[in-house]
Amino acid sequence: MRKQHLFAAMTVVLVLVVILLAGEGLYAVARLKKPDTSVTYWFVSNLLKDQKRSDAELPADDRLLTISSLDELESMIDDMKANGVGLGNAPYAELKTEAASANIEIDGCWSQRPNIDKTMVLLRSTLFNSFDPMNAFYDTARVLPPRLQQFLDRYAFRKIRHRSNAEGERLTLPSVESPRKVLVTGSSIANGSMVNDWETLASQLQARDDTRQYVNIGVNGAAAKDNVCMLERAERRYAGGIREVVYFFSENDHAPGEPYGRPEELIPFLSEFAKRNALDRLTLVYLPKIYNAAPDVMRVRGHSHWDFPYFREEKRAVLDAARQAGFTVVDFLDATNAAREEAGSPFGGLPLYVNQGHLSPIGTAKLVEMLKAAWKK
Repeated sequence: MRKQHLFAAMTVVLVLVVILLAGEGLYAVARLKKPDTSVTYWFVSNLLKDQKRSDAELPADDRLLTISSLDELESMIDDMKANGVGLGNAPYAELKTEAASANIEIDGCWSQRPNIDKTMVLLRSTLFNSFDPMNAFYDTARVLPPRLQQFLDRYAFRKIRHRSNAEGERLTLPSVESPRKVLVTGSSIANGSMVNDWETLASQLQARDDTRQYVNIGVNGAAAKDNVCMLERAERRYAGGIREVVYFFSENDHAPGEPYGRPEELIPFLSEFAKRNALDRLTLVYLPKIYNAAPDVMRVRGHSHWDFPYFREEKRAVLDAARQAGFTVVDFLDATNAAREEAGSPFGGLPLYVNQGHLSPIGTAKLVEMLKAAWKK
């Protein structure tokens, strides 16, 4: 009985195969002069088309316009490396090449390379930390392969220009030469990460004041000890000409185990620097990350930074020490709180940031207003 059932089943399968082959033959004859796939492939691919269609095959207004596939991103890594393209906020150490880097270590200090001209883009992606988007950067003069350029253009949120002068200082625009210098320093926040040359704090202040020269000595990725080093270099370079300093204090600077990572070390250095150069004013700007600027909406449970330190006591210590030293103190949290109130929304302060820790062009403009108000007091 079992043999009979098995034979019957095999007969049915054989008949179906014959029918399928006959159908494929008729379909092939019908499509004789037109390149095509088999009818079986057509059926299966249409059955699964919603699962297999890539973004590139979707109508333009139906595309997600975000990099959501590791395979798609990683298919570009070799091209990026070969063309000196760096990728920030992504775990690809092989792209940290000398050709891509905008920085270099000089005498133990993290410094910006002189005469760089980089194009940088924020990339729309859901792969890593959406609050600190991936960014790609490469020499502006480099012609990228079409496939790579199309990839970057497709997912780019914004394309910006990042240049430095012969001293490795971020370009300040408009260009003004004056014996009276104002130094803007404090890691990537001062440098103006992911905003154009003309959108940085130094440039926005320069556009409103042609009597002094604003010098941007911020360096992306710098620690407090590097900020100190850059101030000392500028002191030698502009001996007798420094009139003011604007020092950005970021929450990355709370680093008690590192040189100048505590207010007990940093503030006395800045105070001595001010006295040594007979500064008219030293301003300390405290910039919280978005997790502390809007903790009610940015601390998403399960996100990598949902339990990011609040730094309440550390912040109080820094600001108190700065005020006691006679510095002008600006807390950018005041700006984000005001923006939330004005918008009537807990999300109102977010447009002031370009990512988790850096100011957007309008955030920088808001800071300019705050500085001008503070300097009038």
